[in-house]
Amino acid sequence: MEHKLRKIYFTIVIVLAILAGIAAIVFASGFDPKTTAADAGIHTFFGIAYWTCVAFAAIAILGMLGFALYQIIVNLKEQPKKVRGTIIGVVAFVVVFALSYLLSSGTDLTPEFLIKTNSTESLSKLIGAAAISVYMFAGGALLSIIYNEVTKKLK
Repeated sequence: MEHKLRKIYFTIVIVLAILAGIAAIVFASGFDPKTTAADAGIHTFFGIAYWTCVAFAAIAILGMLGFALYQIIVNLKEQPKKVRGTIIGVVAFVVVFALSYLLSSGTDLTPEFLIKTNSTESLSKLIGAAAISVYMFAGGALLSIIYNEVTKKLK
């Protein structure tokens, strides 16, 4: 059963990736930098291609989360130690992101950029939190590598 679900999941992901790639290629082949705002055809196609890619990404993310939850629920009965490790990892991820969100100042993007892109300070805070999270995870990975190597040498 598990093998069939993985096969279905990867088939869906591959089909969505192919469709997104086709949409990107069709858009790129019809794009001309000399077009004006009056050329509604390319803007309409861009809108369709953009929202199609967003829909495909949302479907892929929802499918991934659905399959992950299904696997966690099924394995909860069979392999509770593995599920416990997964849940600890997810909680650690949420804690690191919450901590990085609290550490983010909200001034990670310049005011000119915020005005130019019609963004808000809350979006800037979210971007800063994502950057800080990446730094924390990279630092944690580096520390775990160093710890692993030191413990290997001491054995």
